[in-house]
Amino acid sequence: MLARRLKTEPGWRAWAPAAVLTGVLSLVFVMAFGAAGAHGGVAGLFERLAGGVDSLLGLALVVALLTRLRAGQATARVER
Repeated sequence: MLARRLKTEPGWRAWAPAAVLTGVLSLVFVMAFGAAGAHGGVAGLFERLAGGVDSLLGLALVVALLTRLRAGQATARVER
């Protein structure tokens, strides 16, 4: 859903492939977690990776939003 929305926004199209990759990796890691038995060992690593991939994309998008916001504010100050 996020990738589809990003693809329609002109300034955010470059983020769509990253959102798709994030979704796919999350599913792969969740499946690997289930296949590993869900208890101890490498299963815990897959569980952390499933959530971590989403968190990294979220963090990157927040940084991009804040960067664009600050750039817009700097431009607005110059135009006054």
